[in-house]
Amino acid sequence: MASNSSTGPEKSGAARVALRIIVAACCLLLAATAAWHYQIDRAGRTLASSFSSSFHLRQRRPDVADQIAHAPDAGSAIQSAAEAALQDSTEKVPSELDAGTRAVWLGDAVRVDDEVKSAQDLILGALRDRPGSAWQRSVLGMLDYRWGRTHPQPARWIAVLDLAGQAAPWHQSIATFAGYSLAESWDSLSAEDRKNASRIYRAALRDPQFVSDDYLAVAQSIGDEAAARLLPDSAQALAAAIGAEASSHRPVAAAQMRKRWERAEWKERERDLAHIRDRARFNDVDALKQACLEWTGHHSAYEFDFAAGRKQVAQVLAAWVNEPGTWPTDPRVDLIQFFVGGRMSSVDPHILVAPTDSLTGVPPPLIARVALAASDLYTAESTAEASGASASFEWTQYHVDLAWHYLKRGDTQSANAAVGKIAPSARDECETALVRRAIAAARNRPSDVDSALFLQQYPADFWSDTGVPICVDPQAGYRSLAVEVSVRAEPALLSLGFDGGRSATVLLPTGNSRVRVPLDARRGRHFFSFKTLAGGLVTPRLASLE
Repeated sequence: MASNSSTGPEKSGAARVALRIIVAACCLLLAATAAWHYQIDRAGRTLASSFSSSFHLRQRRPDVADQIAHAPDAGSAIQSAAEAALQDSTEKVPSELDAGTRAVWLGDAVRVDDEVKSAQDLILGALRDRPGSAWQRSVLGMLDYRWGRTHPQPARWIAVLDLAGQAAPWHQSIATFAGYSLAESWDSLSAEDRKNASRIYRAALRDPQFVSDDYLAVAQSIGDEAAARLLPDSAQALAAAIGAEASSHRPVAAAQMRKRWERAEWKERERDLAHIRDRARFNDVDALKQACLEWTGHHSAYEFDFAAGRKQVAQVLAAWVNEPGTWPTDPRVDLIQFFVGGRMSSVDPHILVAPTDSLTGVPPPLIARVALAASDLYTAESTAEASGASASFEWTQYHVDLAWHYLKRGDTQSANAAVGKIAPSARDECETALVRRAIAAARNRPSDVDSALFLQQYPADFWSDTGVPICVDPQAGYRSLAVEVSVRAEPALLSLGFDGGRSATVLLPTGNSRVRVPLDARRGRHFFSFKTLAGGLVTPRLASLE
């Protein structure tokens, strides 16, 4: 029994000794590792500092020299040095330099190959210490590409950039550089070098600027259909592709891309609107304001000028947090003007009241029209009286609206009085003539309105370059506007619509064409216009209400 009791303390003591030995060994190992890393870091900093001195970065690029000197670690110092070499390999000698600094620049300009090679060696050394740094890999690939201009090694820089892009897909600049490099070097690449082209181009085409600059080069290298398949369904990227196709006089390809853009843009509008609804549901005021700002920043109210598109715009305006603003710089102004400019019947007028009230500098005629549409006759008339200029031309539409307001209530006397306040020069304008005729009919009296005011056809001499004002007589039952144009040189892709909006997009062949654009229950005065998105010269010939 005695021997057993003595064994316990002996074992416990041995265990403590073993534990202390293990802890000490671990501490020594950590200390050795720290010392090793310190030596590596110190060596890397020394190399970066030497690079800075060799290529006179203190004189030429003092900001980069400071970055190297005060970098948090050797990898960052080396990366700054390598990026300076990249800049030197692509940029010209600055023009505004004193004589001494310019002499240093010119001296190093003839050594740029040596600088790039030294930077390659620096990065390779850094990658041995930090093999997981995707950005450093990409810088190496960029340096390899620059070096490859005089020392062709495409397989190397393609592989390095490809791997870097896959390792860090969130770094769009890596993919973009790889795409530029591939497109620029395509003719000199072998079939083996090109085998990963689709993956590289797909990543690069996420960048709208790359699409704008190099989409045609991509299409030329791998074919139109293959390039189109690689384009993401992003409105920005597709818009850039449309611009590229238009600039190269390829209207048919631009038309095909435009269909994709319209689908993508609609989906993104709906997605962003859903985000606005979510923020409103959670009463997240700051995020809601930001979401509304982003919607108006990314999407045009005028692009989908039909019932569903107008409903989107109304929902954005209704969700907007009421806050002070200034006309006409506030972003809500564009949405308000969208409806006031010929679309008042498409929106609940109360949606327009709150933002109009919260803005300063709103034109009084607009305040009065919005108040009247919301059945606030007192505010409407008070605003008109306070202006002191309600008989001027800018008040014409308000008095027309006021006349219709009274006429719908059977008050022909007040309706006639409202018309009487319209400036004499505007009494035969389309909107005024329509309400005057309606008042005469309500009174069972003959109208003094000349029916010739309501034209059915608008020949070329009625048009501006790309538009024509029309007067839609609701009694005539017109349902569409037939537009005849002449297209020269090549087919043309046109955007068509009323009052600054887009109702349709059509591709027209060369020669004379006729297009019908639905009126969608429009009445009164509207301005029809078209915009050539791509293709030949379009000349208007005739517009007819049908």
